[in-house]
Amino acid sequence: MTLRTLGLTSGASLLAVELLTAAAPAVTAAPAKYSQAAAVRQFGQAGVTWTSSGRCGDRNHRNCTAFEQINRTTAAGVLAFKNRRDRAHGPAARDGAQKAAVTRRR
Repeated sequence: MTLRTLGLTSGASLLAVELLTAAAPAVTAAPAKYSQAAAVRQFGQAGVTWTSSGRCGDRNHRNCTAFEQINRTTAAGVLAFKNRRDRAHGPAARDGAQKAAVTRRR
C-alpha cells in the first residue's frame, strides 16, 4: 500500500500522518524516534510501501523519502491506519492495491 494508493497527495499525506498520530496507540518509551533502518523494517514487515521521487532515503536531500528520526507515535499511527484499512477492505482490496502498486513501479 502506498500513500498514492490511498489517494493522498504529499501534502494530504503529511496531514493524514499528523491526524493519525493523535489516534495512535500507546508506544513503549525509549527510544522515541526510529532510525531509517528501524522504520523501514517496521513498515516493511507491515506491508507498507512507499516511493521516493529521488529514489533514496537520505534526509539531507529534499527529493528523498527519509524516515530517519521519525517519531515512534507517527509510525504507529501509519501502521494502525493501514491495519484499519486492511480490516475494512478485506484481502481482495489488499491484493488489488498491491497489484496496482507493482504495476506503477515498473
